[in-house]
Amino acid sequence: MTFYKYFFGEANWLRKNMRGHYDGSMRAFTHFKLGGSTHENALAGALNSWRIDNGMTPSCMGERLRIVNAEVLPFNAMEKAASLKALAEYAVYQKLPAKAKTEWLAAQINSALKQPFDDALLYAVSERWQDRIGWWGLVDPAIRERVEADMQITIQDARCA
Repeated sequence: MTFYKYFFGEANWLRKNMRGHYDGSMRAFTHFKLGGSTHENALAGALNSWRIDNGMTPSCMGERLRIVNAEVLPFNAMEKAASLKALAEYAVYQKLPAKAKTEWLAAQINSALKQPFDDALLYAVSERWQDRIGWWGLVDPAIRERVEADMQITIQDARCA
């Protein structure tokens, strides 16, 4: 256990660690121009790096990217400052749920999910991925119902096309 973990506690260390992953990703994505904003790419990069460090990622690169992109969706919908704080708290929620600020995190995620949904979100919470998206358990039942109803419409539209 590092000095920081010992002195400040493991939950605070996890928050700091996620911010460190974000800072590193932000530096990298500042030099590489990809689709989306640098901030959105840095959030996804931070989450991906954190998942790898914690052994929470499949070996298949394509599947790993789909999971990370699905997991980062509500954080991308938040204001920039809130998104990084929420992502850091999400790291604590994943590893030490009893020490996470769960009510605050749930409120942030539910607020972000009140926006109109796109196909990426609907795919993220489809039955194939729900068990891999750690924040899905924090979503209010009313929002879950709305997402699932929209998902059914999207699936029906895809069959007709």
